Amino acid sequence: MLPLFAMTSCGLFSDSRPGVANVDDLVTRVERVHIEAELAQERALDAAEALKSLVTYEFGEHGDAVKSFQSFLMTIDASESQAIALRKSITSMKVAAGPVFEKWTQDLESFSSQNMRDRSRARLEETRAKYDQIVAVADPAREMFDTFNLGLRDHALFLEHDFNATSVAEISADVTELVSMRGEIDARLAETLVAARGYFESRALPMTMQRTRDTAEAERESAERGTAKDVARPPAGR
Repeated sequence: MLPLFAMTSCGLFSDSRPGVANVDDLVTRVERVHIEAELAQERALDAAEALKSLVTYEFGEHGDAVKSFQSFLMTIDASESQAIALRKSITSMKVAAGPVFEKWTQDLESFSSQNMRDRSRARLEETRAKYDQIVAVADPAREMFDTFNLGLRDHALFLEHDFNATSVAEISADVTELVSMRGEIDARLAETLVAARGYFESRALPMTMQRTRDTAEAERESAERGTAKDVARPPAGR
């Protein structure tokens, strides 16, 4: 985990920026974590379902093992790409948090009213607790998602050179374990969604919430169109 204030001195956020701009940056990045976590749930589910279909010989619309295996490989690619996107969003959120909490803490000393200072400090502590909760659930979820993707890749490698009834029987317990892990990932990512939504909905600037939600919806539709095109197109060289 990156230190909260590690990036403050890197010039990424200038001291000349008004505090409200830094707050807006952090809120936007929290929402990004929410978006990527939700997409991660979908990509993990797609990959797990593709693996289950493969080992139970439910080849569906493809009608044969080779095309179904290629489809499985594409769901792994999509899941791995989403893991990278999730990791980047969490890192970006941590970077944005530094200036917000550092400046807020410093500015507490500038109040002339003790009552206002105390209330602002209480709000700071509450806000920081909400942020810390996101990190506390997002990091383990991301780590488990990475482990899940490694497992998917191992299963694909195993079956790529030895896909038959006896090899499938050999890894049946491993498949069950990996599918079960997907359920755990989904639960942890759901906790991330709750934590991120709780921060965003209580700390967003006026009008920011609807603006960001509209952007998120557009990006989601774009991502879904991209995934549909990828599934329709067989992977090169495979």
